[in-house]
Amino acid sequence: MNAARQKDHIFIDRFKLLLDAKLEHRDAAMDRLKALGKDPTDVIADYLRELVSFLGKFIKHGDPKAEFNPFHMCWCLTIPAMWSDATKQKMCRAMFKANLIPSLAFDRIIFCWEPMAGLLSTPISTDARIKIRRSNPILIVDMGTLDFAHFFRNALLDGHD
Repeated sequence: MNAARQKDHIFIDRFKLLLDAKLEHRDAAMDRLKALGKDPTDVIADYLRELVSFLGKFIKHGDPKAEFNPFHMCWCLTIPAMWSDATKQKMCRAMFKANLIPSLAFDRIIFCWEPMAGLLSTPISTDARIKIRRSNPILIVDMGTLDFAHFFRNALLDGHD
């Protein structure tokens, strides 16, 4: 974003954590947003709206014939492991406000804990430098929100070597 546009925006650090009611968000940026009548769900909706607008343009650039309709997508969102069901519902409300899903009862949203996404990427990554063997302990650490998850391979990939 160029400097001329930046002055019309408010920078929010760790914005996805705004949805977690257990965390207190006190900073000048949130105070400015509250003065504009924005709550955390509105902030996330604004972000998602811009992100999907960019994605639509990116897809069209790569394939001018491609159709991009958010209502036709299956959304898989990686989320902090600490998120509660109430926080997931806030994300659904933000998606609805951003016009990405047709209703709050939309059944094509998958929430995947960030540590689980890291674990799932390990066996399919072309960058994997180790082979996970049966009964190997695996500790997944998400450095963004410091989520920890501990797994054993046989619990997740039983029957596959």
